[in-house]
Amino acid sequence: MSVFYTVLNIVVLFLLADFTTGIYHFFVDTYGVFNSKFLKKSVDPLLLHHIDPLFITRQSYWQINGGMYVFSCVIFCASLFLGFYWELFLFLLFCSNGNLIHKWSHVEPEEVPEIGKVLQKLTLIQTKEHHAQHHTNSFMGNYCVMSNYLNPILRVVRFWELIIKFLKLLGVEPVNAMKQKPQEVINGK
Repeated sequence: MSVFYTVLNIVVLFLLADFTTGIYHFFVDTYGVFNSKFLKKSVDPLLLHHIDPLFITRQSYWQINGGMYVFSCVIFCASLFLGFYWELFLFLLFCSNGNLIHKWSHVEPEEVPEIGKVLQKLTLIQTKEHHAQHHTNSFMGNYCVMSNYLNPILRVVRFWELIIKFLKLLGVEPVNAMKQKPQEVINGK
């Protein structure tokens, strides 16, 4: 396997992880509800960080990534019956750390570790400025939180709007989670 092919694979896997976690982020933001019976520990913090964008900064590494690690481990272990594929392992590792990159786009620059600062400066991972667009546009769009590259493309092709229109045809309406008295969720009621 050539170095070029390996590097290309890594870049594609990273962007695929960005897209995959972006789809999850879109569905939580658009259809998620507080205190849901399904995925509550994953959905509530993501919705809460829209009320309090610094909420994610007060969570530990395992609080923001732990659920994805569990999910990824299950998928990876099941896949071992088909053989070991480094590409799947790396993809799941990227997905599992998506919220870490997301967190770095919320903290003050001096709180980002040196490796994160370098990666942000080189725009190899999402910058604070790029992610801020998600929080200034009524949380519509810019759901991919790992890079600066996919959101502009998805915006131009109206990807998220097309998903909403398609689901509306099936009778599935978006939910406005912010109308659900989120302060009660924050206060633990």
